[in-house]
Amino acid sequence: MKKATCCLLGFFLGAPLSATELETIQVTASRFAETVDETLTPVTVISREDIEQGTARDLPELLQSLPGISIAQSGGPGQNASLFLRGTESDHTLVLIDGVRIGSVSTGAAALQYLPLEQIEKIEIVRGPRSSLYGSEAIGGVIHIFTRKGKKFHGSLSGGSYQTVQGDLGYSLAGENTSADFTVAGKKTDGINALKGSNPDKDDYENTSVSAHVNHRFSDTTRFHLNVLHARGKNDFDNPSNLTSKEHSDFVQQSFQTRLDFAPSGKFDASVSLGQSRDKLETQGSSPRNFNTTINQFTIQGNYAITDNHFLATGVDYRDDRLKSSTAFDKTSRDNVGVFAVWRGGFGQHDLNLGLRHDDNEAFGGHTTGSLEYGFHITEQYRLTAAYGTAFKTPTFNDLYFPNSAFFVSNPDLDPETSESFEAGIRGNHDKFHWNLHAFHTSIEDLIAYTSDPVTFVGTMDNIDEAEINGVELVAGTKIKGHQIEFGYTWTDTEDKKTGQPLLRRPENTAQLNVSRDIGNFSASINLSYHGSSEDLDFSSFPAQRVKLDAYTLLNLGMQYQLTKQWKLFAKFNNLLDEDYETVLGYNQPGFNGYLGVRFNQ
Repeated sequence: MKKATCCLLGFFLGAPLSATELETIQVTASRFAETVDETLTPVTVISREDIEQGTARDLPELLQSLPGISIAQSGGPGQNASLFLRGTESDHTLVLIDGVRIGSVSTGAAALQYLPLEQIEKIEIVRGPRSSLYGSEAIGGVIHIFTRKGKKFHGSLSGGSYQTVQGDLGYSLAGENTSADFTVAGKKTDGINALKGSNPDKDDYENTSVSAHVNHRFSDTTRFHLNVLHARGKNDFDNPSNLTSKEHSDFVQQSFQTRLDFAPSGKFDASVSLGQSRDKLETQGSSPRNFNTTINQFTIQGNYAITDNHFLATGVDYRDDRLKSSTAFDKTSRDNVGVFAVWRGGFGQHDLNLGLRHDDNEAFGGHTTGSLEYGFHITEQYRLTAAYGTAFKTPTFNDLYFPNSAFFVSNPDLDPETSESFEAGIRGNHDKFHWNLHAFHTSIEDLIAYTSDPVTFVGTMDNIDEAEINGVELVAGTKIKGHQIEFGYTWTDTEDKKTGQPLLRRPENTAQLNVSRDIGNFSASINLSYHGSSEDLDFSSFPAQRVKLDAYTLLNLGMQYQLTKQWKLFAKFNNLLDEDYETVLGYNQPGFNGYLGVRFNQ
């Protein structure tokens, strides 16, 4: 726990850290800075090096290769992607960029397909409920994305299948008290024909982005930070209701944060941050429409080192959701105030985390969530963990305020969806081998679902569904004769308690195997992933019928060659087996594809 104290102070004071520490320190699971080994909940950290050595070409592709995550995407690059973390709904995962909450308040989900990998320095994925720390959305967990910084100069240029061209260019400046980082990136691809049965045209995707960080030290106790990410572009898509129409969307994804850190002593530090995110989507074609979300955010947090082994963090989050749209919603704004406290303590071989939060939301009133996490060090190599947590998800603006029509009535009286989760695990950490095994259970009540009157066909949104999720995760890694081997397996059993059927688009079994090897100036990595069968709805008949989506296996290969100290050649080859598969019924996925490029880092 003394190590955690150093990490805590290092994070808020900006003290220099080694490269290894930078890769392992994470702040998402507890709102303290701590290493992955210290946290009491399952966490995966993806570094910039992991992204560059891996085979993924976009964020959904990267995330679907991780334990506990499945992705359903309506086509290729830039098409709508839904993420299911531990079997929960696609809007049950909170997404942060540099500490700023992002997403659409009309749909409730974040547009992961529009966030460029070229702008990402690190990703922290926390599996398990986190509403006691962050409020709404964190039923399944939290995905925290940190944008690029740290290299004096970096750039890359690559191209390949589907007429894809992409690149990035970044530069860092560092003075005695001030530093700044800037990265610009762009991508253009012809894409694939997303919708089966439509015109066999390719659906283009373009994305240009910029990120910036500015840090200034006023004194040894006070520091200022500015973080910005702005991405915009367009993507073509096929309209299932009008197969002959050529449609496209213009989008903007943006996050902005200013933060002031103040540490007057080694026992206390505080931060005050002001942030804003934007999610803008404007569709052109047979049914033009636009949805423009702005989320204004303010947080104040204080951290107290009570003793060397006991820490307390308290704070207040304020959130103001606003929506501008060509659709005339009944209401276009709401606010939320959350007050939270988290305590972490160590007692010899025992570790304990307690979290409590109360949210007061303009739309539905007050809601309290809590968490309890326990860890026991059996030996230096083995650790047992157990956790309990409650979480909730507020109804979306679509659920509450969408304009009523002859066949649809929104419901302003909806309650939030709520959950209760239990988890138990064991970890082993040896010289050349590490592993962890977790079993989890989540029950979700008051799920919001669409119901239609069988006579009038008028439908409404209501809190009628319940779901139960049980699962097991196994993650292991070792190094054998120069080969780094990482393995993950997730079994997820989901059930809609109303019908007794599994939840849609969630495979019961997923597995990942990653093998990498460095030989002199050459390095290679192989990623093999298995995604079991799942179910989806076929809307070609009424009522819609359930159909099976077949299991599939993806084999990907990445290679790098170090030309000089700064220059690398790289190649990525995905879907080497040329699998024909679907993650959403009726939508194609890319076949075999490959890319070549060059990268510079100084």
